[in-house]
Amino acid sequence: MWGRVLVRSGPCLLLGAALLLCAVPGQAQSVSDGAITGTITEASGAVLPGAALTITSPALVSGERTAVSGAEGRFVFLSLPPGTYELKASLQGFKSYAESGIVVGRGKTVDVAVRLEIGAFEETIMVTSLTPIVDTRSSRAGSPG
Repeated sequence: MWGRVLVRSGPCLLLGAALLLCAVPGQAQSVSDGAITGTITEASGAVLPGAALTITSPALVSGERTAVSGAEGRFVFLSLPPGTYELKASLQGFKSYAESGIVVGRGKTVDVAVRLEIGAFEETIMVTSLTPIVDTRSSRAGSPG
């Protein structure tokens, strides 16, 4: 009789054990990791897509992670180990933004509102020219050749 019960319930026990094992790592990860999310806007409140973002922290194995804000100005950094983070954001035509002391706890999501200020457009012009050759034996200046 016990043989029949074990044969019939065997597949159910295996399926139940497999489901339990699959569910535990996902649950453990969501409880131990945190996230930083937010929206990037400019002074008028308009969202800014395409901004480059970097977070740094000693808690990160690589030391930093990067992202780009989406079409609605949103950004997300998932699966962050608990710790203190610094967030930097930049976009051409705007001043750079930096915020430090962002504390991410276990299973917590921190929302950061990033507001970029319009910056001066900078352009570098490099001018090079040939230095005229000076004949030290006479007072004449000339070009080579």
